[in-house]
Amino acid sequence: MEYRGYFLLFVALSVLTCQCATIQRHAISCGSIEIISDELSVHESESYCRYAESERQKVNRFWGATWNEPIRIHVSSSYRISRALVPAYQGNRGVLEMPLRRVRSNDGALLHEIVHIYAPMTIASLPKGWRSICMTSWPAIPPSQIFPSHLSTLHVRGSPESIPLKD
Repeated sequence: MEYRGYFLLFVALSVLTCQCATIQRHAISCGSIEIISDELSVHESESYCRYAESERQKVNRFWGATWNEPIRIHVSSSYRISRALVPAYQGNRGVLEMPLRRVRSNDGALLHEIVHIYAPMTIASLPKGWRSICMTSWPAIPPSQIFPSHLSTLHVRGSPESIPLKD
């Protein structure tokens, strides 16, 4: 009976110690990509880093080297969607947020987000007509009218004049 008490005490202390231990955040670099995560294993980080580097090379070949700084990919289960424009807007261009589940299932929008790093789009860079549409009317447009359908063409549906503005 005495051993059983010591065993239970050992298990309880072990669980408490494990729950209080800090998880080390690690950063894995390969070429011009850095993966920062405290939830991926080192092996997963290295593998995703190589994949991200190959995706960046695709963008370089197509777009040109318009962004030469390292791309830092933060991976976390707290992210619901992948984002590169929000960090850029906050002054952190080159930072990409990627949900853990998307990294593990290999179906995240990595190439799409890298393009945003290379060519960030801001409201200020839009032509005047589009800027006013974005600022005033997007919430009022039904989703079915935003994108062209098989019944309409892009140049008619997509012109600033074709979208009704709110009063």
